[in-house]
Amino acid sequence: MPPFYRKWFQEKYPEVKWEHSPSNKYVLEVINGIQGDKGIGRRWYLLLKALLVDFGFVCCVSEPSLFIYDHRDEKMILNTSTDDFLCAFNSQPLFNRLCDKMRTMFDITTKEGTRLSYLNLDIIQTEH
Repeated sequence: MPPFYRKWFQEKYPEVKWEHSPSNKYVLEVINGIQGDKGIGRRWYLLLKALLVDFGFVCCVSEPSLFIYDHRDEKMILNTSTDDFLCAFNSQPLFNRLCDKMRTMFDITTKEGTRLSYLNLDIIQTEH
């Protein structure tokens, strides 16, 4: 379990205890479903923000759903909407590293191409 997630989880749910798992996979019993928790959206955002900042992104001050990665010659703009992301990047290895990082925490799927759909918006890329 990534250290920042363990710290976040222990702060938010101090009553939950677990033992170290050699496989680094955990199962936690949830007595009350967190989907119905009033603050779950905010906690999800804070977890996601922590993961992205740890990766090297900077959160846009005026638009908290927008994250910018700009290191050396690698650049990425990432827009988040709950669990849907749209990104533009100039380095395939950067995108691959981000996907690998996300997979340490979540199951993810990606879609690349010249025609995409994001939040009911059709995006068609051309060379112009």
